Amino acid sequence: MAKQLEEKLRADLIAVGNEIGHLWQHHDLFWRMIGITNNNERVIEVGGDFLNWFRNSYIEAGSMAFRRQLDRNSRSISLVNLLLEIQKNHAHLTREGFQGKIAFAAGHPMHNMTKARWDEAGATFDAMFGNGRHLDPAIVQTDIDRLEAEGAAIREQVNKEIAHKDRKGMQGAKVTGDIFEQCVTHLDELVNKYAHLLDGKPLGSLRPRFEYDIEEVFTFAWKA
Repeated sequence: MAKQLEEKLRADLIAVGNEIGHLWQHHDLFWRMIGITNNNERVIEVGGDFLNWFRNSYIEAGSMAFRRQLDRNSRSISLVNLLLEIQKNHAHLTREGFQGKIAFAAGHPMHNMTKARWDEAGATFDAMFGNGRHLDPAIVQTDIDRLEAEGAAIREQVNKEIAHKDRKGMQGAKVTGDIFEQCVTHLDELVNKYAHLLDGKPLGSLRPRFEYDIEEVFTFAWKA
């Protein structure tokens, strides 16, 4: 049971992580291109509808991508659903199981050689996931609550103005670049936190590295 559960959780975590990586990619491409256009007087002069379309496309695509991670529909793969599944099965995610991903357990011939790592892994589990034999569900609930509170403005904007057109529009404040940046960063942190739980180590930043010069595409005329 525990092995099958972890395999399912890990598969969903990878799917969520891939989506967040794409969200980072959209974010970085947008801000790099904005930097280019803002420093080009001619583009600003003639950009008009193109620049408005470009900004709105990013806002809509990025907001929808974030909103998907808050989806509680049972058919959806989302970060919130993943956390809820982890919370429900907290008793199967044990301190000893976490330690076993990093070092050899007592009774294994090589336990003494890795005892320091075993003890360190136990301390890490206590600090991150609860001081007890298994994952503390209250810690997961705190992560869910924070994620949903931070993303409340994005959820409302998607529900009121993007996925649907509400007659009354948004009641709260509009989403800002700072809010969006905070939310994407937090998504990244949460995926890494629970990758640490499931695999004994975090994935590292989900933010992709571009292997090409983004600005180069703007150094020549597009129109033949």
